[in-house]
Amino acid sequence: MRKLWLPVVMCAVLMASSVASGETADVFSMSLEELLDIRISVASVKAKPIRKQPGIVTVITSADIRESGARDLEDILRRVPGFATGLDVTGVTGMGFRGFWAYLGQIVFIVDGLEITDALFGVFPTGGHIPAAQIDRIEIIRGPGSAMYGGNAELAVIKITTKGAKQDGVSVRTSFGTSGDSLSQRYGGTFGQSFEGGHAYFGASLGRDYRSDRDYRGSDGTVFDMSGDSDIDTLLLTAGLDYKGLTVRGALDSYHLDERTHYGEPQVDTYDMDFDTFVASVEYDWGPLDRLTLTPKVTYDRQNPWAMESEEWSTAQIGGNYVIETERFTYNLVAVYEMSDSSSLEIGTERYHERAKATDTDDGTNLHFEDATTDSVSYDSTAVFGQYEVDTSLANFTVGCRYQDHSYAGDAFVPRAGITKVWDRWHAKLLYGESFRTPQIELITLATAETIEPETATAYEMEVGYLLSDTISVVGNVFHASIEDILVFGLIEGSTTETYANREELSTYGFEGELRIRDEWGNASVGYSFYRPHRNTVDTYDSGDDDLLVGFPAHKLTFNATYYLTKKFSANVNGIYTSKRLGYNADTVGETVVEFDPDFILDLFAEYRAGRFAIGAGVKNLFDERIDYVQPYNGWTPPLPDKSREFFVNLSRDI
Repeated sequence: MRKLWLPVVMCAVLMASSVASGETADVFSMSLEELLDIRISVASVKAKPIRKQPGIVTVITSADIRESGARDLEDILRRVPGFATGLDVTGVTGMGFRGFWAYLGQIVFIVDGLEITDALFGVFPTGGHIPAAQIDRIEIIRGPGSAMYGGNAELAVIKITTKGAKQDGVSVRTSFGTSGDSLSQRYGGTFGQSFEGGHAYFGASLGRDYRSDRDYRGSDGTVFDMSGDSDIDTLLLTAGLDYKGLTVRGALDSYHLDERTHYGEPQVDTYDMDFDTFVASVEYDWGPLDRLTLTPKVTYDRQNPWAMESEEWSTAQIGGNYVIETERFTYNLVAVYEMSDSSSLEIGTERYHERAKATDTDDGTNLHFEDATTDSVSYDSTAVFGQYEVDTSLANFTVGCRYQDHSYAGDAFVPRAGITKVWDRWHAKLLYGESFRTPQIELITLATAETIEPETATAYEMEVGYLLSDTISVVGNVFHASIEDILVFGLIEGSTTETYANREELSTYGFEGELRIRDEWGNASVGYSFYRPHRNTVDTYDSGDDDLLVGFPAHKLTFNATYYLTKKFSANVNGIYTSKRLGYNADTVGETVVEFDPDFILDLFAEYRAGRFAIGAGVKNLFDERIDYVQPYNGWTPPLPDKSREFFVNLSRDI
């Protein structure tokens, strides 16, 4: 109980002391009303304010990120209602959402308009990935997005815009952190320049982090210190050009792990694991008629995810190399017709061709897919989609749908509908959305026992928000989400064969809410999210408790407050409380579910700004609590410890 009330009391004390100050800050000075009026198009055809978006939407600005001292994407997402971090295999962490293990192909990640989700399994590792200092804005649909974004957007959409894409000028930044003998380092810079008819930008960041500095205990009883055996190396390059309707984008994302935990049985030495992605696109906005815009787009994507190959370790150590290269060409044509000032129609088509090839290794060994007889596979997919929006005096209405046909998995059709209304200080949303997940390449090649098809999801959502004053807002939403024919790896019923297959159904329901305060003294927010399983017929997610699924807490409470001590100096306190979790530890993997105590993480950060220069210092996990990432399914992997208390310094300079 002490842990539950501590973050609330600390937030209240900070806000009370903030009101007593008469000084204001001249940075990040957008009012609450201005923030709510930010026009985005993450869930709509035309750009609209957040309260009118036909979706449960979260927008995180560069000011939010900078003031909190967040260092990477995982830092940011853990504070968003509904999201929680879980552990996969081989030391990789990713996001769960509303109780679902959504990391496996059910959340789409987009950077500057380019999808960077892994083509083999549909994953995106988040630990130490995407430096926060390079992010200008994150727009999140907390709910189904397949009708607009396709088969990786079943449960949520995370759309990231880097600073260069919105910048005029040059900025450089660096960050250092330490937990005892371990050191994290991040370096980055962005350049953006507007000119007559267009804008060009380039961004680069290079980082070395570490997963943990604590002891890891494997399922075989082996214990080792992760301090020198869990490095994370990252490289992110982004570039773009906009000129008179022509848009060119490119991104190179490299994510490297020094891995030793493997599938819960620690290896003698670390081995290399890499996720490399290169993606580029060209599109052109053509307006042949008044109010009509046609946009053809071509995207090329090349990846080497989950790559395990190195001369420094024996293939016998982990059972062989794994090096698979994927390529995808995607062709889009979208027509947007603004029928009037209050209505718009979008119609589009998309076709992609993807292939995967297992490449030769340095020692000459020819690889093939684990349970396939060939070293290459290819698939095609064709989709048509549309969305119609109309704003009336009664309410704003949105209807949309997508039909997609995959050469192996077959077809899927998903509709969506939304009603939004803003009046005076109130707003309300009533939303219905279906979505789907197209089986990724390795799910198909590993599904040797039977043919798999797209899983389908349905979500009912309702949101109500109210502006208590010009400086205080409150918003809350309820949801019921279900997935049918859910794709899960496990034993086929009545068989000893393990494979990917469509299971029956998994559904959850719950509530998410947030209180926000923004005034001259600073800003503060308190968020709460809750889920509960409704129906679960999937054994691997069964915790034995009707109120919890494996791995994720039912309750999450977050708070974040920034106080402007002077016009140049700000102080931030933020924390996350999560209730108990159920999962497997080193002694019970694959057998008995155990209880993990509630967690409370408190972070502090202070920053001094002098013109274009800023220096900040902070501490992560102030109370040095042991935080474990729990595997949210029965995958024979013990918990992975997070870092201990870490001190860090940030430096930035705009030129």
